[in-house]
Amino acid sequence: MTLAVYHGDLLAQTREWTNLHDDELRRRAVKAAGDKDIPALVSLTTAYLAHHGGSGVLTSPRTVEAYALGTRQFIEYATTQAINLLRPNRHDAQGTSTPCSPRDANPLAFS
Repeated sequence: MTLAVYHGDLLAQTREWTNLHDDELRRRAVKAAGDKDIPALVSLTTAYLAHHGGSGVLTSPRTVEAYALGTRQFIEYATTQAINLLRPNRHDAQGTSTPCSPRDANPLAFS
């Protein structure tokens, strides 16, 4: 018989980060950013949102999903564009926007 970590609520999902000492938290976060480790960075983003966001651990599951999606998309973009997550340039995120509606994708289509 093996024990498994409980992942039922947002607080339980963030314990792997919140139980760390500050130095170990920084070391793991820097390693995840340097390796562009998507699961670790999504988990770290979720932990930050749950503990420093306005709603805390009561943050909506849809908000958590949106942050996770945004994190995954940015890491994929950063990987393809060779962006260093540990030393970002102020212009690095400018190419990540995607069209929100058909009008944004082709403004002439609705003229």
